[in-house]
Amino acid sequence: MTQNERRLYLIENLLAERGERIEIPTDEYNQKRLLRSLFNIRMPGETSEDFLRVQDEYLQEENRNKGITDIADLQPVQDDIHLWQGDITALKCDAIERDTLLNHTQTYHIIQGKCLIHLIYTFNPLQLQKDYCHILRHYREAHGMTREQLSAATGIPVGKIQDYECNHMALHYESASIIADALNIKSSLLLDEYTEFCKPGYGKRIRTIRIQSGLTQEQFSDRLGITRSNESTWEDELNNRRPNRESYRQIKKMAIEAGLDVRKLIDDPDTYTDEYAVFIEHDCGKKIRQIRLAHGVVTKVF
Repeated sequence: MTQNERRLYLIENLLAERGERIEIPTDEYNQKRLLRSLFNIRMPGETSEDFLRVQDEYLQEENRNKGITDIADLQPVQDDIHLWQGDITALKCDAIERDTLLNHTQTYHIIQGKCLIHLIYTFNPLQLQKDYCHILRHYREAHGMTREQLSAATGIPVGKIQDYECNHMALHYESASIIADALNIKSSLLLDEYTEFCKPGYGKRIRTIRIQSGLTQEQFSDRLGITRSNESTWEDELNNRRPNRESYRQIKKMAIEAGLDVRKLIDDPDTYTDEYAVFIEHDCGKKIRQIRLAHGVVTKVF
């Protein structure tokens, strides 16, 4: 792949993931702006190995094309103090230590030594965005709290807090809100797209996706590989039973196929209350065909 082909591949995949169809700019400058925006607004989540490979190749080539400043070539203004202005990702040094996330100062300290670290990317690569679970540990430690102390402050067992921090268990909205209050931060900082989708109102979100896909509960559950009763408990939000991450990925795919904006559904479960407007907005012919086929009716009879 050429660099232009990599950039278009990344843009097209990120747009497809969001279920959006827009005209991609033809010039390099605006393509780069669009790609940067898509990287920055993407919620944490899994992606394919092919995507990560192309992303790495693209970003590494961008760094090479920009040129690299070696800290060893800088002249110190006084002993062990160097002043430099430029793109932080184009500086070759041992480490880049950023000031704490709590004050968002974006202050950087450059540490010089014998070994050089791998360059940091120009953009936030997607695999870095998957480490949202480490944010909990960061804020806990920034507040000088042990897991035991956070457990005492929230009533959440120590073992669960450890599972959250190690990403062994999804941190859902209810627990995230309690922890966020104890740490004096926004609960949204502790959630990714999946756990945001599963916050209160997830039943209405799932029902909207099913209905707009033209499927009955039985057909919907068959596509997900679950029982109808399980799907029903999701829609009714019984006992806080939620889809797992794999089921969510399938649900999201169906939402995109139905022309729904998952981000809008997360922000407001009532976004798509006008069913007719949604029905005719995107591929209504395909939806009509799905309904007809689901009922086993030939075109003439339908």
